[in-house]
Amino acid sequence: MSVTSRFASSRSNRPSLGHLILWVSCCAVFFGLSRSFAFDLTNPLDVVLLSSLAAVYGACWAGCLTVIYRCVFTSRPEIAPGEWLLFCLGLIMTVEVLLSQLPEDLVIRKPALSLAFTCAILITPTLSRRLVTRWKVLFVLFVLAYIAPLSLALTQSLALTDAPTVLVVMQRARPYLILIALAVIVFLDTLAGQKQVWSHWLGIACTTIWLLFEAIRDLT
Repeated sequence: MSVTSRFASSRSNRPSLGHLILWVSCCAVFFGLSRSFAFDLTNPLDVVLLSSLAAVYGACWAGCLTVIYRCVFTSRPEIAPGEWLLFCLGLIMTVEVLLSQLPEDLVIRKPALSLAFTCAILITPTLSRRLVTRWKVLFVLFVLAYIAPLSLALTQSLALTDAPTVLVVMQRARPYLILIALAVIVFLDTLAGQKQVWSHWLGIACTTIWLLFEAIRDLT
């Protein structure tokens, strides 16, 4: 199987050279964009954090581009559930980077815009006819879990009223609830003897890291 055909297929057992080159390129893009981020490169902890973020962002962007490549150049693209996660995370991270370049004096604040785009992006995999129902349910749960923080962000952005306590609680509980749902889906896949490729597990790993990061961010 050629490098091009392996790149276009989700059935390969290991990443091809094309995947590695794409990942390294995406990591390089992140490092280029990181100049506008608040990192002190003289601090070893900041260097480790920046390198870790580059690896995760690079993986998600590479996965997102791979899914787009398959959809465009393959008549019946095979996209694993974890690759859909990479696709969504890649778009969400792109939106976050683009929003960071916008001015602060917007009618709707950046967090609300980011959450609105996130909900729209997470709906996309549910439109796939080949995605297993339980994974579609997971993506729907993703969207439902983000409605609470979106409502909270809109309330704060438009200064309507004080945010209801239930929205604050749901926002803090969101990452943990999604992690539990993700673990249940993976467990059901295991019971069903569902075999998945390396990129599927990469998507699950990146999603787990992303959710843990959100959980930590909500606590600060």
